[in-house]
Amino acid sequence: MSRTRNTLLSVYAITTFQLLGQAISPVVGYVTSDLEAGYNLIASPFHQKDSPTASVLEKQLLTELWSAGTQFSLWKNGQFETFQYDGSGWSDDELNDPSHSLSILPWEGVVLWVPESFQFITSGQLVITDFLSDLKNSSTTAVQPTQSRGGPYSNDIHFVANPNPIFGADFSTLIGRSPSEGDAVLQVEPSGSHLVSRFENGVWIDPHGTNEAPVIPEYSSAFFDLSGNQFEGFSLQVVPEPSSIFLLLSSSFLLAKRRRAESKDF
Repeated sequence: MSRTRNTLLSVYAITTFQLLGQAISPVVGYVTSDLEAGYNLIASPFHQKDSPTASVLEKQLLTELWSAGTQFSLWKNGQFETFQYDGSGWSDDELNDPSHSLSILPWEGVVLWVPESFQFITSGQLVITDFLSDLKNSSTTAVQPTQSRGGPYSNDIHFVANPNPIFGADFSTLIGRSPSEGDAVLQVEPSGSHLVSRFENGVWIDPHGTNEAPVIPEYSSAFFDLSGNQFEGFSLQVVPEPSSIFLLLSSSFLLAKRRRAESKDF
């Protein structure tokens, strides 16, 4: 996913005042992302108004005017929940209810597949605590994982977002500890190709065979395998959940086909 540095000036200006000790809040702004046709591992640096544990993506994914065929996937309890837009509604009927909201935390990523390039704009109140920490230190400073950051993380696969609107983030920044033997990070190209970086013998081995440590771009996300299995058997080839309408039509078709076959027996 490519991205433009189109971020509302107040994000920078107000944050500067906060760094100087002035308590000014909330910080509001917007960012523009140029999504590429295919897979995009996205995140948002903004949370909903008066709800710091709810990403603005909870609502915006459902209200955006997507092209038919667009799908998004959430990583919940070690598996994907996938939904597809057919041009008039979502594959899960609940998502077509205007009052419905997804459960997406600011530190959780979203796999978004779009059939054509698309300019995606998110806005809201900045997820400020981690952002200020990175500004005061650096994008590579390890921080102790807390509940507000999504940690501590178990020895499993996690889909972690970097909600920072300015800096990329490395393994230590997002996971809250230094990498251990067998840890791995998976980023994805729009084509769906997996780019896996592995930590072996005390160094990172990137997809190109060099020792460059993985960095997750600003307001993007990546998969982290902390189990030591290095994504063995893992795939992004997910199938959308069928809607009840689809199931009803399928059932009607099969029933009609069966009745025609039975009528031929007489």
